[in-house]
Amino acid sequence: MTAEIVNLRKARKAKARIDREAQAAENRVKFGRTKQERATSDANEALRLARLDQHRRDSQDHDDGGSNRSTIINVIDPKSSERDSREKPASAFSHPALDGDDR
Repeated sequence: MTAEIVNLRKARKAKARIDREAQAAENRVKFGRTKQERATSDANEALRLARLDQHRRDSQDHDDGGSNRSTIINVIDPKSSERDSREKPASAFSHPALDGDDR
């Protein structure tokens, strides 16, 4: 009865190799995607970014770092530039005490 002599270093390396291969197979199933899946995902991402860019405002819509106040004022009172400088603007208050008129 003689026992088989085993080199422990080779046995450890062989076991580590089998464990790495099993882990790699598990990762392929868990993280792997086919070429078609990657292409579809990339195309969907490009479409999403294109749609986002289509909703972006142009920089010429906003002067002064995003302020379009002059456009808003002209929309509210388009004749403000035509108004006579001597003409007193209409009061925003309806009560005479709040008008500020000294009649």
